[in-house]
Amino acid sequence: MKKSTYNICVKKTTGAFIYNSFNNVYVATPTKLCADFENQDLEVFAHKYPSAFLKFKEAGLVIPESMDELALIRYKNKVATFASRELRIIVYPTQDCNLKCWYCYENHVPNTRLTDEISGRIEKFVSKEIDKNSFDKLHVTFFGGEPLTDFDTIAYPLCKTLKAKVEDVDKEFACFFVTNGSLIKEDTIEKLKEIQPNLQITIDGNKEQHDKVRIWKDKNKPTFEHIMWAIHRLTTEIDKRYFITLRINYDNKTLLGADDILAQIKDIDPKKIIIHFERVWQTMNDVSKKQVKLLLDTMVKFIKAGFIVNQGAFRGLPYSCPSEKNNLVVINYDGTIHKCNGRTLTSKTKYGNLLDDGTLEMDESLVAKRIGKSTFEQQECLKCKMLPMCMGPCSQKLLEHDGKWTKGICTLNSIDTSLSDYLSIDFLVKSLTNKYEQNR
Repeated sequence: MKKSTYNICVKKTTGAFIYNSFNNVYVATPTKLCADFENQDLEVFAHKYPSAFLKFKEAGLVIPESMDELALIRYKNKVATFASRELRIIVYPTQDCNLKCWYCYENHVPNTRLTDEISGRIEKFVSKEIDKNSFDKLHVTFFGGEPLTDFDTIAYPLCKTLKAKVEDVDKEFACFFVTNGSLIKEDTIEKLKEIQPNLQITIDGNKEQHDKVRIWKDKNKPTFEHIMWAIHRLTTEIDKRYFITLRINYDNKTLLGADDILAQIKDIDPKKIIIHFERVWQTMNDVSKKQVKLLLDTMVKFIKAGFIVNQGAFRGLPYSCPSEKNNLVVINYDGTIHKCNGRTLTSKTKYGNLLDDGTLEMDESLVAKRIGKSTFEQQECLKCKMLPMCMGPCSQKLLEHDGKWTKGICTLNSIDTSLSDYLSIDFLVKSLTNKYEQNR
């Protein structure tokens, strides 16, 4: 037997735990036992702590001598990249948006809409894939721009048609909307109930802070109260676990109003919503110790109120980002094909076209450059204990840095806190999640 490469010991004044990123498990331990496991030879530790040794073996902290964890990571990554039975499509109903958030990376393209013709091509594409039996699950994300723009005539009928096609042949269908929430109306909610999506809806702090940032292009109309109404109505009408991610974009002022946000959502069933904290990317170099403490204190407040929280980009998937999957395509409103929705879609990000008959015409050399080599095949990644949860930097950032790892694109850079504090928060979240699962 040997110790897993991916054990991380975290010692706090209140106790200690060992996190294993290969299995994504936490084991709480006395501080001395944690230190002894970290520092002692395994044979000595097993003799001194026989019951703990057996527990660690069951949890995957101790593994067979013959087990090659890195080889398994590489193998699972190749399967997920090239042999996944999940087809993922990201659709842009428009590149336009009704809001004008100052930090948005998207360059909005006014008056753009997905036409019936392009929707028809998407439907033909999915039908072809069904005929080829190339997938068991279809996952459709609606992005933009604002994807609920003209929802009744664009995203809704397309989503409904794709859902019927897939479920008629006993395959699984899932959809996801990344929306600002400002266009959600009562009849929108009734239609969303039909298609049972997951949604990400973003706020920028309490009402005072949010309505300085997330405002309409038309007359600077505020949005906070409407978004809160929409979230409450959605969580009341749709009976589904964790189907809304409430993303809180924050800078150095936002979290000062955290108590106000909690007061707004205190009556929402916490098992229907996940709170994700995301620092506004233009302020990433403006993080002080005071800001880190404020973030940690805020996340603990939300956890104590019963909410699942997270931050950063540790996904725990066998790839860094879905764009690294061979069977993911981004389809813009004009039928052009792309591979990443983390940048504004332009002619420079184009990988091909969706043809009239639903055939994908792709530049394979561009695809190969992005996904031919796993993003974690970097010296810094291969020696990192968080590799199984991270799987390397995103392919887009790596391409923008000529394929070379830099500290700025490391996933550890996506969290404001230290790794030990990040894991301490995640440990509390896992405990809360387990409690909810036990009470189902």
